[in-house]
Amino acid sequence: MRIQEDIITQQKEPDKLIGISAVIQSLPLPFVYWCLTFGTIGLAFLIWLFSAWLALIAEVIFWLGVCGIVFQIARFLFKNVHYVKRENAQTKTIEEQSYQAKLASRKIEIANETALAKLQMHQQLPTVARYAIKNGLNVEYGGLKVSSWKSHIASIQGGDTRVEQIEGPVSPLPTLVRYEDIRHQIPEGHNVVGIADTGLITKEDRHIGACVWIIGGSGSGKTSTTSLRLEERADCGHLFYGVDPHWFKDDSLTNAVVGFSDRFLLPMARDTKEAKHVLETFLKEFQERKAGKVEKPFQKITLVVDEVGSLNDPQSDEEEEVLKLLKTITRVCGQEARNFNMGGIFISQQATGLYWIGNVALLVVVHKLLKENQQKLATQTDDKQLFASMRLWPKGRSYVYGMGLEEGEGCLVLQQPYFEKQASGEWIYPDVEQEEVIPIASDLDRVYEACAQIKERGERVTVREVAKFVPFGKTKVSELMQKLEAQGCQIS
Repeated sequence: MRIQEDIITQQKEPDKLIGISAVIQSLPLPFVYWCLTFGTIGLAFLIWLFSAWLALIAEVIFWLGVCGIVFQIARFLFKNVHYVKRENAQTKTIEEQSYQAKLASRKIEIANETALAKLQMHQQLPTVARYAIKNGLNVEYGGLKVSSWKSHIASIQGGDTRVEQIEGPVSPLPTLVRYEDIRHQIPEGHNVVGIADTGLITKEDRHIGACVWIIGGSGSGKTSTTSLRLEERADCGHLFYGVDPHWFKDDSLTNAVVGFSDRFLLPMARDTKEAKHVLETFLKEFQERKAGKVEKPFQKITLVVDEVGSLNDPQSDEEEEVLKLLKTITRVCGQEARNFNMGGIFISQQATGLYWIGNVALLVVVHKLLKENQQKLATQTDDKQLFASMRLWPKGRSYVYGMGLEEGEGCLVLQQPYFEKQASGEWIYPDVEQEEVIPIASDLDRVYEACAQIKERGERVTVREVAKFVPFGKTKVSELMQKLEAQGCQIS
């Protein structure tokens, strides 16, 4: 039965196909064409739509991937930048805290130094009081009042004469201030004038830098003051010439400024011949600039001359020429050189016979001097109180005045910053055969040096002892020692 049913079914299927074929054949031919055309178009549209949908999905997936990558990169960069900024901020905070700690520590040190200076000043009051009473002055400090019988006599003789009073210090200056600690406070193009009780005082280089005179006894701090001026000028691009008659000393300027040797156009002059060459070279440069033979901008140049006092006592024709050149250059520095970026720094232990510097100096820095006649010549005043206090000054204390300072800025007692010399450097002199270098030292200098050596050994300075150190007799030694004492030198 199953077989018969399959046969019957197979016989019926061809009849269905024949029927469908008959129906299609009965349709009009144009209609069939249109059906096939629209069917093909519809199928093509469906295929295009499907492929466009797949492309859209692929593009969306692609851009989602790109966005994800960009986001990850941005996240990575932001994280790292933020981390660096945070690290920098933390480092800056630590550095700021360290600086503030150092600043606080330095303030404490300054406060301690100020307190110590005040204590030392108080300890010296009995000496000042004795000096004042001895000279007929009344002394008043705090609740203590001491009158001198001499002052009463002066009052009786003078009628309405006002008796001068000496008062104790109100705000003592610091005894030690390192240049490195105040260097950042100095405006660009300014030079240090000194440190007052109110703080640091500076002045533009063009006002005071062209002609500076630094005076002071041995150990008063003038070498540090000079080295500081060279450091300021080196920072501003200055080159240097130099003369140092006492180059052979351990504490000479030559040794103190050897760290700037690479900025010297010629090695430090040691004898008369070298000094003449240096001074003539400096003066020739000025004359050529003034004559318009040198193109602008001018290179800044400073001449530094130590121990001017020894150069002021010539013993030969060549030394006379050196002194004449030096006086001409000093006048040029005080009056004209600043217009051509040139200047000079002149250093001496005393002021005797050096009026020709004081007459043109734009800035005068007077360190500790002991003899009153030297104090008067150096400070150009007759201030007894200043002279009395000067004898007790610590190293670096100075009296500052000059034509380069305006009214109210000069005639001040200031502390000069301490500058530690730069030891790295070497003076290179021409490698040629020449006569032995003879220091520019007069007989007066030789006697002075001999007296200083005897005093350092703790022995009594006598004519006989000094004569052992110099190449001439006792009679001349005695005359020169008297001359030194007349000039205010402390030789015994």
